[in-house]
Amino acid sequence: MGVDTLRKIYAHHPLVNSGREMMGLKPFPMVETDFHPVDYLRDCGLEVDLRQGYDDELRTVPKCFVVVYGHFLTAELNMICGGSVKERIKQLQRSNGDEQITSGRRAFCQTTIDGMKLDWVSLKHIITINGIDYELCLKLVDTGAIHGVASYKDFCDSVGWKLTAKDNFTKDEKGRMLDMAIERPIEFEEYSLGDLDVYEALNCYFEQWQVVYEKLGLSDYYQCPKLTIATNNGLKNVLRIHRK
Repeated sequence: MGVDTLRKIYAHHPLVNSGREMMGLKPFPMVETDFHPVDYLRDCGLEVDLRQGYDDELRTVPKCFVVVYGHFLTAELNMICGGSVKERIKQLQRSNGDEQITSGRRAFCQTTIDGMKLDWVSLKHIITINGIDYELCLKLVDTGAIHGVASYKDFCDSVGWKLTAKDNFTKDEKGRMLDMAIERPIEFEEYSLGDLDVYEALNCYFEQWQVVYEKLGLSDYYQCPKLTIATNNGLKNVLRIHRK
């Protein structure tokens, strides 16, 4: 999610909206397609369709790259797809070949062409946007390994991005989020909207590393930091020291 983009929460189960309707709140839109970014693009006003593609056809159309930002996408990726798209993603997750979605400290896509490893995979589907066909390709930006073994909230705290609703629920309540969505829909919405701030937190991370280089007199050597970089305490200490 970018700062100025439409922010949307989608429901996977009708029960999610039951508590909202009892309180007179507008229900969340239900997921309708096999790849949830398609639902989002439609809500942004685009005409979007999705269907399976075949190799001969895929070779004739340009590529459309969908970049998914998330924290610990190893657990989240399979939640944003269904049907034939989910089957393709599972195939890529099982693969050890030239096309794969792999998870070490973080999830990432990899396609090897002529010995070169690229950071995307084809989902073998045709996405049609405003009447133009594209090969649907996926890239993943997973912040789960930036901070070592740590939560999304810990990562945001370290880089200086304030999450205002992460304490809405206890640890036990977070394990019963469907119940929370029904019983406390307003707090659930606030909490869920905070989960959309991965892009903003990542920008804070990049910006703070620039300041670290400046304070060390190393600006001429600055490089964008990698998504796998530090242990929990190491990252916290470096970034918090420079903010003092």
